Amino acid sequence: MNDSMLLFDEPDDVLRPAEDRQAPLLWVRRLVVVERLAPDAEPIRDVEFRRGLNIVATARPEALTDGPVGHNVGKTLLTRLLRYCLGEQHFAREAVRPAIARVLPSAHVVCEVIIDGECWIVARPIGGDRSSASQCLRADSWKAIVQEGAETERYATFLDAIEQATVSRFGDTSLPHVNRPIRWLDVLAWMSRDQYCRYRHPLEWRSTWTESGTADLHNEDASVVIRLLMDLLDDEESRLIQQHKQLLKDKNDKAAEVSRLEQHLSQTRRFLKERLHVDTDTLADDLFGEIARGQAEGTKTGLQRQLKNLDDDADWNDFLDEVEAARLAVAKKEQEIATRLGDRQVAEGELKQHETASSDELAASLADFANPCPLPATGCPLKNPAQQPGTIDPWRKSRIEQATQHLQSLDQEIASLNDQKTALIAQRDELNTHSSQRQAERRRQEQQLRSQLSVVEALIIEAEDYVTSHRKLQTATGGLARLERQLEQSRESHHSARNQVAQRRSLLNVHFNRALQALVAVNVKGDVSLDMRGLHLSFGENESALGEALATSETVLSLDIACLSAAIGGLGFLPRFTIHDSPREADLESHIYARLFVYLKSLEDAFGTSEPSFQYIVTTTTPPPTELEQLPYLRLVLDGRENDGLLLRRRF
Repeated sequence: MNDSMLLFDEPDDVLRPAEDRQAPLLWVRRLVVVERLAPDAEPIRDVEFRRGLNIVATARPEALTDGPVGHNVGKTLLTRLLRYCLGEQHFAREAVRPAIARVLPSAHVVCEVIIDGECWIVARPIGGDRSSASQCLRADSWKAIVQEGAETERYATFLDAIEQATVSRFGDTSLPHVNRPIRWLDVLAWMSRDQYCRYRHPLEWRSTWTESGTADLHNEDASVVIRLLMDLLDDEESRLIQQHKQLLKDKNDKAAEVSRLEQHLSQTRRFLKERLHVDTDTLADDLFGEIARGQAEGTKTGLQRQLKNLDDDADWNDFLDEVEAARLAVAKKEQEIATRLGDRQVAEGELKQHETASSDELAASLADFANPCPLPATGCPLKNPAQQPGTIDPWRKSRIEQATQHLQSLDQEIASLNDQKTALIAQRDELNTHSSQRQAERRRQEQQLRSQLSVVEALIIEAEDYVTSHRKLQTATGGLARLERQLEQSRESHHSARNQVAQRRSLLNVHFNRALQALVAVNVKGDVSLDMRGLHLSFGENESALGEALATSETVLSLDIACLSAAIGGLGFLPRFTIHDSPREADLESHIYARLFVYLKSLEDAFGTSEPSFQYIVTTTTPPPTELEQLPYLRLVLDGRENDGLLLRRRF
C-alpha cells in the first residue's frame, strides 16, 4: 500500500476498494465430491462459489410438521473439506472419517483454487486412501484431474505455491513462542475459524476437539500473524519484538539463577556455621566464605598431624619389635627341639645296633668253618685269637650302656627345651593378644581421624563452593541489572518503532468501528491497540454498557470483517479470503446476525459492476435476509429431511 494513503482516514461510511487489488490473492471457485477419480464418475456434490458473498444455508423448516432440518446436514463438513483442500491434515474427526470411508471407500474431494490468478486443481481422498494420495495440477477445470493419464503433481507443489503467494514475504519474522516463521496454515486458521471455538476470542482459531491437525497458536503468536498480515508490524518492530522476547527470557532465566544462588548460599552458610562454629553473622558473604574455608583448612591440618603422629609412635614401634622378638624366640626354640629330636633318632638307632650285634657276629664267625682259610693263624691278620669263631665281643655291653645314657640325656634336654618353648609361647601369645587390642584401638583412632578428615574436606569443598557461588551471584546480579536496563531501552525502542505503524493502525480502526457500528447499530467506539504483547481490542467507556456479548462474538466478527474490509481498501497482505462456519451459533442475536449479511453485501456493492476482490463464505442455519436468500449469493441449500439434501447425500 502507498504510504501516502495512510495520511488520511477514510470516511466512516465509505469503502473505496484499492485499484491495484482486482481479485482475491486466493479463492475457491468450485468444490466437487466424487465417488472415485475416474472420467465417468458423477459428482456426489458440486458446489460453485464466486467472488464476493457466498452463503451456504439450510432449508426453512415447516414450523408444525418438521423435525431438525438444518443440523447434521454437512455445513461444517463443507468448510472442513475446503480447509482440507487448502492444506489441513484432516477433514473430520476420527469418529467421522471411518464412517465416511465405509460408505465411500474411494471418494475424493476436488477443488478449483485460484492462487494469484492461476487456477489449480486439487484432489484429496476422503475414503480409505491415505491423505498422502493427494495430488494437484494446473488446469482450468476440475475434470482435468479425473482424466486417465492426467499429468498430476505432488500435492506439496500446490502448498508451496500457496506459501509463496501468501507468507513468503514474512520469512525473516519468527513467531515468538513457537520460534518459527509464519506458515500458510496459520493464516488459514485465522481466515477459517473452527466453529467449535464459538468466536469466543479474537486470537482463538482452532479447537483440539475438531482434530484438524492444526495446533492453536499462543495468543501472542496469533497476534503477530494478524499484525504481519495487516502490515501492523514492520521489519524493525518485528526485530525489536524478537529481541525483547529474548531479553525477557534472558531476564527470567537470570532472575531464576539469582534466586537459586541466593537460596544455595543461605543454606550453605547455615550449614558451614553449624559445622565449623563460625560466629560471623556480621560478616559479608565473601568474607564469610574465606573465613569458613580458612577454619576448615586449619582443622584439616590438625587432623593430618594426628594421623602422622599415630604412624610415628615410638612406643608402638618398640612394642611391635618386642612382639616380633617373641615370635622369633619361639621359632628358634622350635628349631633347637627339632635338632635334638634328630640327634635322639640317631642315638636310638645306634643303641638298637649295639643290642643286636651279639647274635649277628656269632653267626658270622661260625660261618667261617664252612669256608676255612688256607693261611696259618700267624700269617692272617684277621685270625686274632680274641676274634676266633665262636667268641663274644667283650666291649659290647659297655657300648650299650653308653648309648643308653646318651639317649636318656637327649630326652632330658628335649623335655627342658619343650618347657622353655611352652613359656615362650605363653609370652608370645600374651604379647599377640595385647598387640591385637592395641591394633584395634589404633584402627579405631585412625578411622575416626580419617572420618573427621573426610568431613572437613567436604566442608572445605562446601566453603570453596560458597566462595565460587558468591562470585557467580555477584556476576548474575550484575547481569540481571544489565538486562533490566536493556529491557527498558527495548521498550523505548519499541515505542518509537510502534509510532511508525500508528497511521496504519488508525486506518484499521476506521474499518473496525465501521463494522462494529454496522453490527450493533449503536454509536460505539472501539480500538485496536498494540503493545509488546500483541494486539488488543477495547471499547473505552462503552464497554461495560454494551454487555459481555459485545466482548465476544460481535467483537471477533467485527475484527475479522474489519481486516477483510481494510485489505479490500489496500491495507496489509491478507489474501481477502474468509470462511465463517455458523457464526449465529456463537449466541449472536438474530437482528445482529442479519446485519452481518447486510454489511458483507455492502462490501460487495462497493465494487459496483466489477467483480469483488474478496471471497467470503458463510454457513448458516438461520435464514439470511430475504434479499440474500437467492442467487448469486445463495450457493447451496442443505436439507436434513431427505438424504438428497445432505452434503454427501448419505447418512453416516
